Amino acid sequence: MKPTEMIPEDKEINATGSWKLFPKENRAELSDYWCENEKQGGEYLSLSIGKLKEKGIRKLSVEAKDLTKIQQSCLAKAGFSLEKKESRDLLVTLKELSALPLLKATGNTDGNSSGEVKSIQSLLTREFRKTVAYCAACGRMGVLPDLCELPMEWYDAEVSACVPGDRRARGLLLVHAPLSGRLMVDLLAAFGTDFQKQLLNMMRFSVEAASVKYPENTIVILRRHSAETESLAGKLFPGKQGEQVWYGECEIIKE
Repeated sequence: MKPTEMIPEDKEINATGSWKLFPKENRAELSDYWCENEKQGGEYLSLSIGKLKEKGIRKLSVEAKDLTKIQQSCLAKAGFSLEKKESRDLLVTLKELSALPLLKATGNTDGNSSGEVKSIQSLLTREFRKTVAYCAACGRMGVLPDLCELPMEWYDAEVSACVPGDRRARGLLLVHAPLSGRLMVDLLAAFGTDFQKQLLNMMRFSVEAASVKYPENTIVILRRHSAETESLAGKLFPGKQGEQVWYGECEIIKE
């Protein structure tokens, strides 16, 4: 949902936010919430929640590094139970990733031991679409509820990796470079009996490619959105914690 989608065209924008919808899970996430004052902030949330109910959304969540007193008040009045907790996002630098023994290249010019891994530039558009659709069908959506709708151009094609296969890739590691200058790992998935090896090879490839393209202090966001990704982050960076953020949930349609 676009940030201004909830606001009538004839109204001045005094409050806004971005909603990420997960229709299959009947939930939505709010980010980039901003309001000038409590009246507009409350009106925006009320209008948004009304439209989300129409779409069948039942549960809402919000995560933000900082919230003003006004934003906290608006969210609380809208039904969000706010608390400070560790972010699901682990922030690491390219230098930290490159220093991990597990992810060091093993002598192949492609950045992986077998040479099977390539950048997604090697995929035809139809191969990319088939692979993404297969990932979605297997429940591998990564951090994106609209994975199947995003074009290949959404990702950094030089840093994103794949394991080419017959008609579709056998693995994908998709990296997005938003305007913030940080790198976001959107999807990591591999299939087949050697999937663990290919996951590691794709990670090595992407880290090496990113290190060539971006400064070593570039932040990489590893979102721990599932048990698997939380386990992986723990193996790569044992003991490392995310930032303290505001987190809140709200049930708008009771079960």
